[in-house]
Amino acid sequence: MTYAVYRLCCHPEWQEKLREEIRNSGAKGKGFTFQSLQDLPVLNGVVMETLRLHPPVPSGLPRVTTGKGCKIGGMWVEGNVRMSFFFNFLIFY
Repeated sequence: MTYAVYRLCCHPEWQEKLREEIRNSGAKGKGFTFQSLQDLPVLNGVVMETLRLHPPVPSGLPRVTTGKGCKIGGMWVEGNVRMSFFFNFLIFY
């Protein structure tokens, strides 16, 4: 929710589109139920774009091995390789 509000504050044109869509939907008279909100395209777009930009799952911070390479957990990794640690998994890319 925080990221959605932040993004809407950064883009007042979308904030106004969302307000207009909700006002015109009649959702207020229905108590803002899931059924009254589920088919609103702007609201759905805001939610999906917020989740795309700010996923709710943690991700590992990318690192790059030194130019000479290094040993990680008993495994030799060549130099200048990008990798991340996600939980207990080492991911190369």
